[in-house]
Amino acid sequence: MEIEMKKGRLRAARGFWLAICILGLAAIGAGWAVKGVSYVMAQKLQSSDTADGGESEPIATDDADLRFRERFYALSPDSLEVTDAETAEKAASEERKGLGILLAEFPQDDISVYGYVDAEKPWQGVMIRCGDNVSYFPDIVYLSESREMPEIYADSSNSLIIASFHAGAGEEKKRDTLYAFLKSPAGTMTCQEFTAEDFLGQMENRFSLSYQPGENSGKLVGQDGRLIGEVDLSWADGAAITGLNVINRVRFIPGSTVWAEVEIGITAEGRAPYYGENLVVTAPVELNSQSYGNGTKKVSFLIGEVREKAGENQSGEGLEE
Repeated sequence: MEIEMKKGRLRAARGFWLAICILGLAAIGAGWAVKGVSYVMAQKLQSSDTADGGESEPIATDDADLRFRERFYALSPDSLEVTDAETAEKAASEERKGLGILLAEFPQDDISVYGYVDAEKPWQGVMIRCGDNVSYFPDIVYLSESREMPEIYADSSNSLIIASFHAGAGEEKKRDTLYAFLKSPAGTMTCQEFTAEDFLGQMENRFSLSYQPGENSGKLVGQDGRLIGEVDLSWADGAAITGLNVINRVRFIPGSTVWAEVEIGITAEGRAPYYGENLVVTAPVELNSQSYGNGTKKVSFLIGEVREKAGENQSGEGLEE
């Protein structure tokens, strides 16, 4: 299913060869599909929200989280003091309440997306107004410490919003999170995340690293045997190569086609992933929507053919742990 998008007003050999399979990261937590909470349900603030179809939702795990959710659900876009990210962060640190920033709006569809700015969790919590309905997503972190705005698009049918949140950015990690927001017949929104587990599961068998022991270079090869790039291994300084990392640096770019851009890292014992020249690949991400008899809709994310990014020429960087 090809989904047409439109942009919102705001901006987001031979010898001994070794094939290294991609390693997962133990630090990845369990992912989930997140449901939006309607305004009426938010006011009730039940201890556990239930998604359409009976799926259990993440609930507050401690007193601080519960207090955050109480503050978040007590607000609406009409009651938010909307400002820019820098001003809102400063005001929140001074314990001013009810702050938010406008992340995107689609006036022609009467849709607006807001980020809640809380003193304890300043960049967590998204509200989406769709006509007279407001849906709440308390678990979404929408900004990174660098305050990079998300990229948000809506489809031409006014039933699907795609958002790439750059919340995982940092010195060693630049991992976006991709969400699909679906509009129900009643006008409320539900949300599904392209989880790290799902992404890794689709990518883990697509690459191998081949090299001859004792040499300072190797080849990164695709699943079809196509050469993706030459790999400098001199940085390992004799340390055993342990795998590939495709999860730390992932960028999702929404548009008429959603694209994933991945920097592939080489890992070795005692060292952080090394990101060398020409080890950036891109792939389209297909979104398939399926409707169920109870009126609910689900979106699945499917990564298409992976290709090296044309013209990419990065300077290699490796960090000692």
